[in-house]
Amino acid sequence: MQIRISASNANVNSVVRDKMNRYVRFTLTRFSLAIRDITCKVSDESGPRGAATRRCRIVVRFLAGGNIIAEAEKAMVLAACSVASKKAERAVARHLDRKRQTIKYHRRRNFQLEPMSL
Repeated sequence: MQIRISASNANVNSVVRDKMNRYVRFTLTRFSLAIRDITCKVSDESGPRGAATRRCRIVVRFLAGGNIIAEAEKAMVLAACSVASKKAERAVARHLDRKRQTIKYHRRRNFQLEPMSL
């Protein structure tokens, strides 16, 4: 599971990057067998009245294909990263649970009883 962190229009130093990496790794480690890589992008957005907000966008790509995107906007970079990583955790859990249910359904559907011979 690789984690890539990029920042555009936001001042993110190495300490903040390490904390962001720790947040994302902590929330998504339990799914590491199903995840190919994670991209975390931080950008600085200005509101209509000049209020500066930071947006964190986390993209999770799976080994079996598909991806999930979670976004959050907050005044602080770490707060946005924390909220986005929690959203990503819930979305990944839902995605993998749906896949498990689909596999169980198809296994049950394809199950056939053989006639008994006496």
